Amino acid sequence: MEPLVDQTPFCAEEGDDVQERAELNKWLAGFAVRKALCAPPATSPVPQMQDDVARSLIQFSCSTYYCTEDEEEMTIEVMRLGSQDLISEVFFAASNVSSVGVRRAKMASGKQHRPVSGKLVFLPGENEKRVKIPILRSGTWSPSSEFQLELTHPRNAGLGKNLFQCRIKVIDQFCFPTNRYKRQLEVNRVDDIPRWSLLMEYFRMTFSLNLAVRLGTFKTVLADVMHNCFYLVQLFMAVHLVDSVLSPSKNGAGEPITGSREVDLICIAVVILVLFFSVRYLDYRRSGWSVGAGSAVLLRTSLLKSFLNCDSTSRRELDENDFLAAVVIDAEKLSSLGYANMLGLTGLVGRLLVMLMFQVAAPLTFGHEELVPLASLSVAFPCFFGLLVLLRQASCVAAERARSRCEQDVAGHVLATMRHCNLIEAYGKRSFFEDRSEDKMKCLSLAVKRAGQAMCSDLSIFPVVSMVLMSACIILIGRGILEGANISMGIFLASLKVIADMGDAYASIYKSVLEMNSLFDSLDRVVTCLNLNTDLAQRMALNRDSRDQTVKMRAEIRMGQDTYGGVALDKIPIMLKEVRLGPGLQMLTGQLDIAQGELVSLVGPRNGGKTTVLKLLGGALLHEQGLCYVPCHLRAVHLSAESLFFKGSLRENLCFGMALDDSDADVERVRGILQMLELADVAKKYLDSDEAIDCSWLFSPTQLQLLSLARALVANPEMLCIHRAAVDFNDEEASARIVGILKKFVKSKGLCQDRKTAMHLRRPRTCILASASLAELDSCDSVFSVSEEGGMERIASSDVTVDMLG
Repeated sequence: MEPLVDQTPFCAEEGDDVQERAELNKWLAGFAVRKALCAPPATSPVPQMQDDVARSLIQFSCSTYYCTEDEEEMTIEVMRLGSQDLISEVFFAASNVSSVGVRRAKMASGKQHRPVSGKLVFLPGENEKRVKIPILRSGTWSPSSEFQLELTHPRNAGLGKNLFQCRIKVIDQFCFPTNRYKRQLEVNRVDDIPRWSLLMEYFRMTFSLNLAVRLGTFKTVLADVMHNCFYLVQLFMAVHLVDSVLSPSKNGAGEPITGSREVDLICIAVVILVLFFSVRYLDYRRSGWSVGAGSAVLLRTSLLKSFLNCDSTSRRELDENDFLAAVVIDAEKLSSLGYANMLGLTGLVGRLLVMLMFQVAAPLTFGHEELVPLASLSVAFPCFFGLLVLLRQASCVAAERARSRCEQDVAGHVLATMRHCNLIEAYGKRSFFEDRSEDKMKCLSLAVKRAGQAMCSDLSIFPVVSMVLMSACIILIGRGILEGANISMGIFLASLKVIADMGDAYASIYKSVLEMNSLFDSLDRVVTCLNLNTDLAQRMALNRDSRDQTVKMRAEIRMGQDTYGGVALDKIPIMLKEVRLGPGLQMLTGQLDIAQGELVSLVGPRNGGKTTVLKLLGGALLHEQGLCYVPCHLRAVHLSAESLFFKGSLRENLCFGMALDDSDADVERVRGILQMLELADVAKKYLDSDEAIDCSWLFSPTQLQLLSLARALVANPEMLCIHRAAVDFNDEEASARIVGILKKFVKSKGLCQDRKTAMHLRRPRTCILASASLAELDSCDSVFSVSEEGGMERIASSDVTVDMLG
């Protein structure tokens, strides 16, 4: 078994608190001593829940916890439900960790952590334990600061079906790419930030955050150094080969190194061959060093996580074309043309230094000091380079940006055409969109052509400069050789090659600089999308408030346990009172109290607030004022009025978000629920097939509504919030049947459940729906009226009129 903690003590680093580190080392040592006492059996299997043994259940208090990096530790509540008579044990361990463990003042990587695990022992009468986990402070922006805890190997208890695992999200308080421009980024003023400076911050973040990219960077730089060394060795060997081995003369640089020209010839060939295959092997391995691909994966994953965690306002204001371009195009550009290009520039600059070194060192090494002035020809290249950047860079970058904008425009147009295909066909506008598409494709083609021409014309200048300098060198040095001057033929020929290669190197540097200049629009989009306002802080506050209230109310109910024979946690009500979503928005007045295990109906006029109530209870909306309390252990599913499906197999759609080995996702259970909803024909034809289907085209609106309801019932949540479950059914009998199925879902604590699982091991099911007919009210346990004038109030079903079913 893996150790519970890394026993390697911390080492004091510059700027670290030595006393704090000593305390942490002492804590780790004590934890390591205790690991033998709390290690789970290495070979014993996880016990199965038997009804006669598992009279109690152990689980986390909720499925998701939140904390910030500034907090020293995170507290996780573990609850024991049911019988408290026996001593119960359970082990816990962290997995998929990205930011968990003992604090460190500095970290070499944003993802370093210490393993966390241990054992909890519930003594008789104990119903709650708390696990405290030290939180790392990374000091850098991180896209994925979250980890998972899992309960295993229970003794004298069973594990909660869904809450034996929980996820802890550590809220990152750093801006992307760094906090250097935090003030501008917090107010979305990316245009006020110097572009090159922001690009350098992105490079610094990429290097410091991703260990694979960092290692790949070191390997890439080492490979470039090897290439440049090989180039330098080739030049020196070429001089020796020409002057001392193949054509020794009075102009020669010396005698053969080994004393034999034939041996020197063989040695030169072997050394060049060995070095050649060495650098080619490094080039072969370079593609697997995750420099470009690794940073692209990091950006794309981070963009999707940023979108999923952003608040409703940011998501509504976000341009989907910009976001799509950021994920598909910009992430790849920043990786391949940005970070990887920056590494290429370092290699090219190293190559120029090697060339200058040769031009100075070769004449001195071989005794031809009169050729040292040849190095002065190298000054012409940076002069031409600077002049070209000054005169031509702006126009070339503008052409490249125009091409990039046309690419984004075409991508957005294609996306919009696909999304609104039905509207185009309904209004007979195919020809109009075909002409528009053709115009956009022509604009893109023209932009690509102009960008290519601008780049080609600029790059062609460097070969011209090389040829001019080579011609001058041939005339000046060649005349001296013809006149019998003591000039090395090898150095002369090598210098011609250096001048030609220097032109190619400057052309590559210029091209890389232009490509990096064209990245600024892409960088702006990525930075904007990765600094969207999130709702994580609000969710953390609501989550902690819900957990505190759950603990308090559970304790109060347990004090009166004699009057209630069940599980105290199941007695806690669901409450909504005087809720406002935000400043200036309408307030939901009144109060709504729902007992767990009820089928509840909401009635009221249109636009009266029923949808808002369902979204609040289902977690689709967050409130800022008032009370919206759902016990933290309840899993809630919000079923909207719109039927939402993706292209995939029917089972993938119905088991959305569930592991296929989950008992609730069992194909026979899904089939049973479809049969209850009179969708047996659909189940027979599509359920056992892995073929991807488009449900929105294949099924009728009524079938889509039933399938949407089936997906919610398959998910088997403790609380189900439904918008008008039977609105598409014209007859009262069909509506009553649907409500009857929901009633059975509530009373049976889930549909088509495993018979081996006793009822007392299941949590109550609560269903809240906006009723569309009077027939639905007969099966409901409670009815609440929701309106702008009267607020939220409980009423009798006999008081409901047709006007209240808006």
